[in-house]
Amino acid sequence: MTWVNASKLGALVYDRTGLQRTGELLVGIPQNSNLVHLLFPALQNINVTMVQPDGAMARAIAGESGVLRQRDYSGESIIAAYTPVEFMHWGVNLLFKFLLLHCFI
Repeated sequence: MTWVNASKLGALVYDRTGLQRTGELLVGIPQNSNLVHLLFPALQNINVTMVQPDGAMARAIAGESGVLRQRDYSGESIIAAYTPVEFMHWGVNLLFKFLLLHCFI
């Protein structure tokens, strides 16, 4: 068993600076080809602890980085920025999201 002090990461995930009211940071670890476990519950809905690996999260899992427009776990239209992060070979993936209606395009 490995113990990791994730308090600084937790503080980063839940820091609202720059995220406005609807933005959030999701940190996901692939469980299998159908599920991604969120290291911290989704800020906009604390009951969301697993998501399907599609869209931006799937691209981060595939090793890509970028920005795209998609629907989130609640069906809202969002802009998502994503990137993979090497951390203890866990395949950790970051996804920043903002509701489209709060973005200037």
